[in-house]
Amino acid sequence: MNISRFALLTLALTATGAPSPTIAKVRVLADETECAGTPSQMRLYISVTNVREAKGRIAITIYGDNSKKFLVKDGSLQLARIVAKRPITRACLYVPASGHYAVAIYHDENANSRMDRKPIGFPAEGFGFSNNSSTVLGPPSFKAARFPVQRDGDRITIKMKYL
Repeated sequence: MNISRFALLTLALTATGAPSPTIAKVRVLADETECAGTPSQMRLYISVTNVREAKGRIAITIYGDNSKKFLVKDGSLQLARIVAKRPITRACLYVPASGHYAVAIYHDENANSRMDRKPIGFPAEGFGFSNNSSTVLGPPSFKAARFPVQRDGDRITIKMKYL
């Protein structure tokens, strides 16, 4: 991946957790025993593996079945922040109904509520996407990250990547 692709990836991830009136009120959850979001009949459990340190938070952003809103500021359904646990952080998010979704994550190690960058634009914090979508050529497409939620309690696993 060249520098411009890393910059694009970082900008996309920044859009997922950029402060806004809605996100500013996000409560930090301790673990998966409490679900984030508006209560519904559908819970999605997410395991984030390869978390290198138990410090800061794991930011989890979930997107509905609309490719035009994927990785776009204010395009997400919700953002959850979970206390980071090493080597696996588990979370529960309510989703509105069965259907298709996509998830973007990043490890907010310093808990500043944004994706930090290295001086040349590369992500300075860990990140990942549902389906462990490839980021070799930049952010994945919605199609690559899209997955089904068919029943209450469905589970996905995302591997955190660090550069």
